Amino acid sequence: MLQSLDLSMNNLTGTIPEEVSHLSVLWYLNTSDKNLEGGIPAMLGLHFENLAWFSNNPNLSRRPLEVSYEDGKCS
Repeated sequence: MLQSLDLSMNNLTGTIPEEVSHLSVLWYLNTSDKNLEGGIPAMLGLHFENLAWFSNNPNLSRRPLEVSYEDGKCS
């Protein structure tokens, strides 16, 4: 199973697909220094505590997390 994914030092462009959120054992994702755009899939922040390294992607935006105080879950 894929646990670590380093996509730095390539010529990738476009968006991060929502399907990346389905990589349930992924603990490291590096997309730094790319020409990525759009939003970071919201589920990445919910399931994967150690995911980071979205730096130097000026067109990539994080979606704000919405917290439900009733059930304590973020979405």
